[in-house]
Amino acid sequence: MSEDIDTTNQKSTVQLAFSGVMKAYREQGSLSKKDRKKYLKALKRILIKRQEDFVSAISEDFGGRSSMETKFAEILMLVFSIRHTLQNLDEWMENQSSDTHWAFWPARLQVRPQAKGVVGVISPWNYPLKLALTPLAQAISAGNRVLLKPSELAPKTSSLVEEIITEIFPADVVRVVTGGAEVATEFSKLPFHHLFFTGSYQTGKKIMAAASQNLTPVTLELGGKSPALIHPSYSISKAASRIATGKLLNAGQTCLAPDYVLCPKDRVGDFVNAITKTIKKTHSKIENNEDYTAIFGPKHLQRLQSLLTDAEGKGAKIHVINPSQEELMKKMAPTLLTEVSDEMTVMQEEIFGPILPIVPYTNLDEAIAFINDRPRALAVYYFDNRSKRVRQVLNQTVSGGVCINDTILQISQESVPFGGIGQSGMGRYHGKAGFDTFSHLKTVYYQSRFSVIPFVLKTPYTKLIRTLVRFLMWR
Repeated sequence: MSEDIDTTNQKSTVQLAFSGVMKAYREQGSLSKKDRKKYLKALKRILIKRQEDFVSAISEDFGGRSSMETKFAEILMLVFSIRHTLQNLDEWMENQSSDTHWAFWPARLQVRPQAKGVVGVISPWNYPLKLALTPLAQAISAGNRVLLKPSELAPKTSSLVEEIITEIFPADVVRVVTGGAEVATEFSKLPFHHLFFTGSYQTGKKIMAAASQNLTPVTLELGGKSPALIHPSYSISKAASRIATGKLLNAGQTCLAPDYVLCPKDRVGDFVNAITKTIKKTHSKIENNEDYTAIFGPKHLQRLQSLLTDAEGKGAKIHVINPSQEELMKKMAPTLLTEVSDEMTVMQEEIFGPILPIVPYTNLDEAIAFINDRPRALAVYYFDNRSKRVRQVLNQTVSGGVCINDTILQISQESVPFGGIGQSGMGRYHGKAGFDTFSHLKTVYYQSRFSVIPFVLKTPYTKLIRTLVRFLMWR
């Protein structure tokens, strides 16, 4: 009975928070340019001021998170994003004139960016600060009011996020609602003007289904199995180093992490040796290593270990790099898999951890076909210095984004859109793309005082009008 009462209270809290923000939007409208800038500047300042508090909170939620990963991948990237928005917001907010077809002259066309209204944001645990506040800041830049649901799996960070949000924003501009899966379910059922979700493909389907009941537009930032493809001509040691960096960031718990490697068949041994050498150098130990992030909780560690058990049982060879006693508690040593096959679970599900399967291939067409036979990934990483083959991979594969001769860095660029396609997501954000996502780009047609169009459209349609229409068809 007490659980039912608690769930009912959580639902009512979500409804009340939504109603309060929606009421403010209906009565006061969108945020002014002055307020947008004020809130964004305040958010940037508090992120810098309280960075150590966030480092501590996130590390506690993870059970051990590299402080530099938090500062670089979360706080610094947020500061860059907000700074970029502030530098360009005046231009983004301008009304844009558009060409009018000569037959309608002297009428005018204009596109006016307008806040959508009230935006819902549901964020995950793996980057609990950046993936909560980046879409929030971009929704604010477009003039919206926001309801934020941070991950209940990262309670320390969520509590700190709620604290700074309450300090910066009035309750009728941004509110934070906390709670478990029941709250997320109720949250996604609300009639938002836009709903932004970051998380797994499986949960994304549920979010989209719930939002569809209100025809709420959604942005889904998901993930998937992003391949790293190495051409035989490329330096194996350089590719191994850059793949290792992308894979081990946040201990592989990154939606953009290289999920598996497509390696030339006769270079698999070289790659295993090269990446092992690299990791032993960069991560000389796993145990008590403050620069190596823990796996987020026993449940996720158990899932990763079950992937290894399944793969080994089906014939894969396991190469553990710098094994540690601590692995049994919270950290997992970087692990390579060779002789993998499609029936292994590790080749079917997003790994989201420091496990790297290596798939051999004999020619580039075969490798491209391997990628195309699978759901579209959030990223493709291709290592090759010849532009003709790079164009071939770009033209013949479809993914959310691509990084050539490195990994993950495409997400750090605010001047270009970021997002997935197919099972890796839908919609774009970052920079201008984020502003546009949270804006309604409203077309306005200004009819001139003198125009022939009203006469053309009047019935009865005379012979002259019919002749004019035939003439226009051929122009």
